Amino acid sequence: MDAKWFRERIAAMDLNQTRAGALVGLDRSQFSKVLGGTRELSPQEAADLAKVLAVPIDEILRRAGVVVARETKATVPVVGVADAHGAISAKFDGPKRIERPYSGFGDLSAVRIEALHSPMDGWNAYFVPAIKIEPEAVGRLAVVSVKAGRAGSKYMGVLERETGRGNWRVAALSHGGEASVVDRLSVEWAAPVLWIQTNVA
Repeated sequence: MDAKWFRERIAAMDLNQTRAGALVGLDRSQFSKVLGGTRELSPQEAADLAKVLAVPIDEILRRAGVVVARETKATVPVVGVADAHGAISAKFDGPKRIERPYSGFGDLSAVRIEALHSPMDGWNAYFVPAIKIEPEAVGRLAVVSVKAGRAGSKYMGVLERETGRGNWRVAALSHGGEASVVDRLSVEWAAPVLWIQTNVA
């Protein structure tokens, strides 16, 4: 555990340890144990801490003392391609399987982002498919499957509950303009994006 690095990074983000811990769902005692090396971060806590500290999850895991072995032979399925509006198409050109970025997080799947003129074009978003709306998917980047009857049955974006309707909406990542929003969705399942591979050629 590189506690010094974590403390410096927390300070650089203008946070204190109590606030940083709270942002990932840990109380002061739990977060102190993490920094002291007597408590491990869960995969979700590591992903949330990476977001809070604005660093890749690999950096969080490495600094926490987790050996992140790049698996050269393991692959994950690419289940679709997300366009600039967040709609995921299962019909696409390109590889149907890609290298698994690291061990952990169970049965990963990936969605490739194809948004021309966007810095995110070619990125891969990794997630674990769900069977319900995972609580961790609400209010953050997620892969969302909607119930039959709606064109474009999967989306990638920030999942939010609509007030007064009992429905959901998905706001696609903004690509330099206004976010594209798909609303009045009846959601079948939603899974949070756990890791994004940005260095794809």
